[in-house]
Amino acid sequence: MKILCVDDSTVIRKIVSGAVQALGYDALEAGNGQEALTLLETESTDVAAITLDVSMPVMSGMECLEALKANPRFADIPVVMMTAVADKESILKAIRMGAKHYLPKPFSPEDVSDRLTQVLG
Repeated sequence: MKILCVDDSTVIRKIVSGAVQALGYDALEAGNGQEALTLLETESTDVAAITLDVSMPVMSGMECLEALKANPRFADIPVVMMTAVADKESILKAIRMGAKHYLPKPFSPEDVSDRLTQVLG
């Protein structure tokens, strides 16, 4: 199984990918929401979870989350939102939109592992 990390920062994607691999999953990476949706067209049956940055160019994490939850093929994939802006309103909005968890930046690989373990059961 695979976990998709969506973030415009290469450094963040590498941190998340390392945590994903430590959990025994394969890591997929995308630099924005549009890339993630395109990648999911071919990989969705193997994706167990998605980590999704809120602020990205081309397509934001919130726009991507909305598209994911509107598509029956992707709607059941658990999503962990990640952002440097951890205000209560943004967190509540993401959860209402269907995110399973919210991870404020900065975070450690252990934080990523903990959140992914929680959403994957």
